[in-house]
Amino acid sequence: MEGILTKISQLDFSFLIYIAIELAILAGVYRFSKRLPRRWRTAVNTGIIILAMRIILFQNPLAWYVYHHTLDPEVIGWRQSSVLYDEFARYKKHDEVAYLAVGSSQTGAVYNFSRDTLANFDVKSLAGLSPVDLYLYRHNISNYEPKTILLYLSDFDLGRPPVLETLKLAPPQGIHFPDVYRNLRTHFSGEPFERTVKEMLAGELFPEYKYSFIFKGYIDQLFNKNSVFPSVAASMSDTEYEMYQFEQLKKVIDEEHIPINLYYLNKFISFFEERGISILILEGQYHPNAYTEKNLAVRKKVRSKLANLEKSHHNVRFIPDSEIMLFKTSDYRDAYHVNQEAGAEFTQHVVRYIE
Repeated sequence: MEGILTKISQLDFSFLIYIAIELAILAGVYRFSKRLPRRWRTAVNTGIIILAMRIILFQNPLAWYVYHHTLDPEVIGWRQSSVLYDEFARYKKHDEVAYLAVGSSQTGAVYNFSRDTLANFDVKSLAGLSPVDLYLYRHNISNYEPKTILLYLSDFDLGRPPVLETLKLAPPQGIHFPDVYRNLRTHFSGEPFERTVKEMLAGELFPEYKYSFIFKGYIDQLFNKNSVFPSVAASMSDTEYEMYQFEQLKKVIDEEHIPINLYYLNKFISFFEERGISILILEGQYHPNAYTEKNLAVRKKVRSKLANLEKSHHNVRFIPDSEIMLFKTSDYRDAYHVNQEAGAEFTQHVVRYIE
C-alpha cells in the first residue's frame, strides 16, 4: 500500500483536466445523438463506448500501473514490460529534470538504484532500446525538458542489428510520421519493413492494436503458457542462460551494423542540438567474459565514431570508459547488467561530470 501511495504522490494530475474535457465532449455528443435516427444513434453510441473504453484502458496511470505489476515480463516480453512502466511514468511529475539518463536496460541497471540520491536527475530506460528507437522517442524524451541527456553507448548498442519488431511500440509520431517513414526507408526495405510500417501506422490510429500484447498477455498467463512453452531464460539455469547471453553477444556484434545505428544516433543528436540540449555520452560496457578479439575490434571502432561526434555536434561530449569506471566480472549480475552496488558506484563517478 505504501508503494502505491508513493507512486500516486509522484503523479502530475493535470491529465485529469484532459480526461474531463474528453468526457464532457463525449457527453455532449451523446446528448446530440438523441436527435438522430435510431440507425445513426446506434453507430454514434457505439463510437462513444469505444472512446470511453480507450480512456479507461489507455489514458489513466492506474491502468498502466496495474498492467505493469500484473503481467509477467517473461510472458509478454521485457521490452513490452518496460513500455508499460514508461507509459505510467509519462504521468509523473517531471519538473526541473536537469539530467535525464536515457537508454536500454543497461542504463536502468546503472542508474535506477541511485536515481533518487541525485538532485534533478531522472532515468528513462526500456529493454533493448537502440539508436533507431532513440530517434523514434525523440519527442517523447524532449517532453521531459532536460538540460542534459546522458547516453550509455558502446559496441553493445551500435554493433548490433536494429530490431524491427519493437518499432511499433514507439510513441505515436503524429504529423511527423511521413518524415519518419522517409528516414527509416533510408536503411530499411523489404517485406518485413513494410509490415512494420503498417503496424506502426495501425498503432497510430488504434491503441487497441498497438497494445494488444496486454490482452494477449493476460490470456497467456491464464492458461499458464510460459510453463507449456517456456522462454529461453525459463528453460535454462542461471549459469546456462548467462553462457547463452555470452554466445549471443559474440555472434551478433559486428561492425556492419555501425553505419545504420550511427545514422539514427546522429538524427537523435541533431534533434536536440537544434533545441540547445547537451548530450553526454558515457562509453558503455558489458561482461568482460563476452569480449572476443572481434568484439574488441568493433568496440574500438565504435569508440572512435562516438568520439568523433564531438567534432560534428557542438552539444556532444564523449567520456571513454577508462575515465569513469571499469567494471569487473564480479560487478555483473548477468552478461549485460551490473549489480546494484556497482551501479551506485558508477553513478558517483558520473556525478563529477554533471555537477
